[in-house]
Amino acid sequence: MGLSSNARGGRSDRASRFDHSDGEIRAGSFEAAKRVCEQYERWSTERGHKRECESVIDWTIPPFELTVEEREVAERAVREALAKLPVGCGRFEMLRAKDSALAPFQARAEAIRTAERCLQHVRHYVEELGGDEGEWDLGDLFERQHLTEELKAKLRPALVKELQDEPLDEQAARQFIEEWIDEAIEGP
Repeated sequence: MGLSSNARGGRSDRASRFDHSDGEIRAGSFEAAKRVCEQYERWSTERGHKRECESVIDWTIPPFELTVEEREVAERAVREALAKLPVGCGRFEMLRAKDSALAPFQARAEAIRTAERCLQHVRHYVEELGGDEGEWDLGDLFERQHLTEELKAKLRPALVKELQDEPLDEQAARQFIEEWIDEAIEGP
């Protein structure tokens, strides 16, 4: 029958595990506490960063001129831009990333606003062409108003695209509108 290591005068593995000096125990406790503090600080920093990102997103207002789908895409673009930032970056950097992500959507919204202003010229041009002293017979006042609304609906996407691709001043936009209407009325 074998004797246990204690019975033989030796120490068990269990006893040797607990046989440390007070200094070693303190050092081990300090290291463990230090790791826990570092983990907490990392978690706290990440949590604060996420909260700050959510705050920036909550205060992000995509342009109202965009469709619901475009607004959702704009918000996703902001989320993606913020997700690329390093944890712990400042709010200024977050706002700059948000503005950069929204820039194409802001440009589209500006093009839509400009197009809406410029589309008022359609009515004037249709009246010039088909009014009492106009070159073409475009019908009576009600028919011309109906034609104006049809032309504006068809012209709007082309004008917005043109304004996005190349910003036009009022005169250039009017010229674009008149050329487009001439082609639409005359045919190809």
